[in-house]
Amino acid sequence: MKQREAARIALVVCVLCHVVRLTTGTACAEPQWRVMAGVTARPISFQFQPQPFEHWDGLVEVYEDLGTLGIVSGKNSYNTPIEYEDGEAYVVYSGGTAKFSGGSELSGNPYDTVIFHVRQYSPPQAVVPLPASSDAIGLGPYVMVARQLSRSDQKGVLELIGRYSVVKGRCSDGWTTRQQIVQDEATYEILYEMLPRIYIGDGHWSSHVLIYDPDAFARDYIIQLEEPDRRRPPRDPEVSLVEMRQVEVDGLVAYGNPSLRLYLHEVTIGLAYFRPLWRGLSMSIMCGPTLNIVDWDYSEDIQWSLESSQEPLVSYSGHGDGIEYIVGGLAELGLEFRNDPDSRFFMHMSVSYHYLSDISVSTQISEVKADATSFSGSVGFGIAL
Repeated sequence: MKQREAARIALVVCVLCHVVRLTTGTACAEPQWRVMAGVTARPISFQFQPQPFEHWDGLVEVYEDLGTLGIVSGKNSYNTPIEYEDGEAYVVYSGGTAKFSGGSELSGNPYDTVIFHVRQYSPPQAVVPLPASSDAIGLGPYVMVARQLSRSDQKGVLELIGRYSVVKGRCSDGWTTRQQIVQDEATYEILYEMLPRIYIGDGHWSSHVLIYDPDAFARDYIIQLEEPDRRRPPRDPEVSLVEMRQVEVDGLVAYGNPSLRLYLHEVTIGLAYFRPLWRGLSMSIMCGPTLNIVDWDYSEDIQWSLESSQEPLVSYSGHGDGIEYIVGGLAELGLEFRNDPDSRFFMHMSVSYHYLSDISVSTQISEVKADATSFSGSVGFGIAL
C-alpha cells in the first residue's frame, strides 16, 4: 500500500510540473520554480445513520384511550355512577317523568357543571433513528509545485500553483443511538351540566345528576323552580381540545461497531500571490478549484435492543466500498522561512480551508456522511529552482 501511494505521489508531481510548464510556457524570461513537500493534517466528521428497525410491532406496550368523546352517550342506564375528577355523578334515564326539587336549593341558575378529561391515542409509529457522530484526524503527505507568472509590483509575484495531497481517515469507534416509538396524544375536556338533586318518583331522589341528553331531558322532565323567568333548558355538552402532544412509548437502542477507511485525494490548480516579508520570511495566498477523489471501504455490525428491557433483539452486518469524485475549492495562507535569505532551501507552513460537499458511503444496514469541509494544517520543506 505504501509503495502504491508513493508511486501515485510521484506520478502526480510529474503531471503537476508538466501542467504548470505547459500553462506558463515562456511567459517569464527567467522562470522561478518552487517545489514543496510535507505532511498535512485535516479533521473529518462522520455521522452514522442506521436503517430504521421495522420489526418492533408487538414488542412494546402502547397507551390505550382513556374514555371516549361520547363517554356517556347512548347509555340508558338508571342511576349508573360515572366517576370524574371531583366526585361522582349519575346518568339519568332519558325517558319517564320526574320533577326537580324546589326551594332554595335550586333557586337562581339550577345547573352545576362537571368536566370529564378524555385522552385519545394514535396508533404507535417509529421515528427515524437519530444519527451518531464521531470525529477523526486524517493524516497524509502533500506536494506543491509553483511557477512564477509575473511580478505584480516591486516585490510581489503572481504564481501558478499545482497541489496534491492525500489524507487517510479511519473510524472504528463504537457508537450508540436510539429509535423512538411514539404515539400522538390528544387531551379533550367535555363539559356537562349537572343537577344537584332531582326527584325521580316513588319517593326517590338522586343527587349530582349528569345531563348527557339535553333534548330528552327537556322533553321528559317537568322543571319547577321558584324563579320561572330564569328557567332554561340545559346546554349541550361542550367538547374542547386541551392539548395535543407526542408521547414516547418505548425506545430501541442500536449499538454500532464500524470499520471505516477513507482515502481523500485532492488535486488543486490555482493562482497564488507570493511576497517576501522580512529577512527570509515570505508569505503566499493561494486559491483555486479542487478535484477530490474519495476511495472508501466500510464495514459495520449493528445490534438492536429494546430499551425498556435491555433485551437484545437482532444483529446485522453489512459491507460496502467505492470511489467518488467531488469538485470543491481551496484557499490557503502559507509562510516560508529561510535561514539565509539567499538560500534556495526553506521551510513551508500553511493553513488551508477545504470546501466540498458531504461524502456519502453506505452498506445495506447503515449510511455514513463524512464532512471534510474544514481547515487543515501543513508543514514541510521546499526548494527554489
